[in-house]
Order: sequence, then C-alpha cells, then structure tokens
Amino acid sequence: MNNWKRFNLAAVIVLVLSLFGASASAVTHPFTDVYAAEDRYGEAVGFLYEAGIVNGKTNTVFDLYSPISRGDAAVMIAKALSLDPAYAPDSGFTDVNPRIKGYVDAMKAAGFISGYGDETFRPAEFLTRGAAASLLVRAFDIPMTETDAPFTDTGGVFKPYIDAMYGAELTKGVSATKYGPHFYVKRGDFAVLLHKSIHYQMKHMYTPVIDTAVVDATAVKLTFEAPVPDVLPPKYIVGEHLDLSVRFDGSDSAEPLMIEYYAFSADRKTLILTVDFTGKSGEVIAIDPEKEMRTPFDF
Repeated sequence: MNNWKRFNLAAVIVLVLSLFGASASAVTHPFTDVYAAEDRYGEAVGFLYEAGIVNGKTNTVFDLYSPISRGDAAVMIAKALSLDPAYAPDSGFTDVNPRIKGYVDAMKAAGFISGYGDETFRPAEFLTRGAAASLLVRAFDIPMTETDAPFTDTGGVFKPYIDAMYGAELTKGVSATKYGPHFYVKRGDFAVLLHKSIHYQMKHMYTPVIDTAVVDATAVKLTFEAPVPDVLPPKYIVGEHLDLSVRFDGSDSAEPLMIEYYAFSADRKTLILTVDFTGKSGEVIAIDPEKEMRTPFDF
C-alpha cells in the first residue's frame, strides 16, 4: 500500500502515534451528547476531534443520530487525508458554499467525488450508506474483494464498495442480511467508519521484513524490503506490523522479546534492536503479515 506517497497524512499519523498505547479515556472532546470514551462513538469522535477532523453542530453538541450531509462528509475525509483546500483547482460545482468549497474542490481533484451532471454537488443532501462505502474505499485504498458480503440488498453501483468495506471488517449491516445502502448515514456512524478507515490505512502502511539476524548477544537486526516511511517510528512497526518473540532453550513456549533500544539505519531499510542474550541460547521468532522467520542464537 502506498497512500503515504500520494497524500500528506503526516498530521493524522502523528496524532495516531501520539495516542498509540494511550487509554481510550485520554482522548477527549467537548460534546455533552457523546458519552464515555470507551463507547464506540466516544472513541471515534474524540479521536477525530483531537485530530481537527470534526466539529459538532454546536460547541457542545455533536448530534450523533442525525444524518450527515454530503458536504460535511467530504470535508471530514479531506481533512483526514490532509488534502490542501487552498490550492485545489476549481471543481466547477455551482452550489458549494465558501465554508466547504476548498475541501470539495480538493476531493474532486483527488478523484474521490464527481458530483452530478448539472454541475452540482448537492452538499446539503444526506449521504447514504452505499455512497459512504464508495467514498471511504476510494479515499483510503481499501482493497476490492471477490467475496460477496452476506447482504441481499446491495446490487448496483455500490455493491463492490460495500463488499470491500465488509471484507476489511470496517462495516456491518443493519441486520444479518440487509446493509441498507439507501439509508442515510448518521453522523456518529460516519465518525466510526472514518475512524476505522484511518486506522486501517495506518495498519496497512506495511513494508515487508526480508531478513532477521542476531548480530551478537546485544543486537537483533531486521532488514526491510524497502525504506520504512519516516512517519512510522520503530515502536509502531514492532507493535502493529511485526510480532517479535523469543523462545529460550529449555522453555516450551515463547515470550515477548524485551527490547531496550531501537535504531533505524540512515536509509530506514534496517532496524537494530538492543537486547540482552548474554549467556543464553534459543531462537528469535519474527511474524509479519506475510511469513514467520526463526533465527537461532547461542551465546
């Protein structure tokens, strides 16, 4: 996945990483109608609010259960992708107000929206669940799938996008067999979908590990297929993209690898992990989304 090359995601990524490992209650917002951060709405709205992606209907009311407009959804996605509203070419839409115009222009320039044949975008109309799936799949490069979602009401133009969202475990139906593609999306539900899409993209900014080596009793070296994006620190790579453990001789099970220090090479194609294997033997086990690697050592 290479969205990090196509969009300036740095602002959102920095927020994700600043919140990585933090408790849900650390994510805050001013909305009195959005409850504890442990609630699915609270976590999503709090995250998006701190990232500068969402505002409420008022300073203290988010309005979770009202449908979201096409204009507001476009602004939220544009902000999530850090699309620049100041330099986007004019979209040609005749019905877009100054508050959202730059963001809508940027969304059209990026190829995520097209509007209607009469040169309108109709920003005040409500966004449907099917249209939301289409927007999020295209904006966040969520892969298409050949596996059909279990919904009986998703034929037509939105079906492949709904299948993709369902296949990526980003959405559910309104029932076990109905998706409700023509139902309007609630503001709270769109916040949850956007929050999940951002984290999906972060998780899949993945650079494969091609080799692991135990250099000596104090160093394990990971070699990557390509430079790791510089917005991703090593603790995120190891914590989210790569599972590292060690099985010492005489033990029946592996345990998490204790890492004292992380250091990328200048080209970010290798990562040195400081460990302590003095007087020990066993194997380092590295598991990434593509393979499992086992590297023996004996010191």
